[in-house]
Amino acid sequence: MPDPVYSTKVTATGGRHGTIHSEDGLLDLKLASPKRSGVKVMRPIPEQLFAGGYAACFENALFHVSREARRHFADSDIEVVAQTALAATNRVRSCFPLRSP
Repeated sequence: MPDPVYSTKVTATGGRHGTIHSEDGLLDLKLASPKRSGVKVMRPIPEQLFAGGYAACFENALFHVSREARRHFADSDIEVVAQTALAATNRVRSCFPLRSP
């Protein structure tokens, strides 16, 4: 495996109602669980952070491949929308699969 171009470490404490902190201090957030009926969430939920990071990385990969194919796009030409879902399964009550369609 080649040497990584970038590496980071983020620590989560307290689960869904806890906090996350990056080692460089740029990411320092309190988290919330997905909203329940009638409850407004005022903090990010883990699935939002995952979807945002996935979309940004995938879009950058598209830019990289397009440049190698000698096709150049402006940042506003490509938009990636990532959707994540959190669902409890019937077989295992504590299993919450995360997927990006």
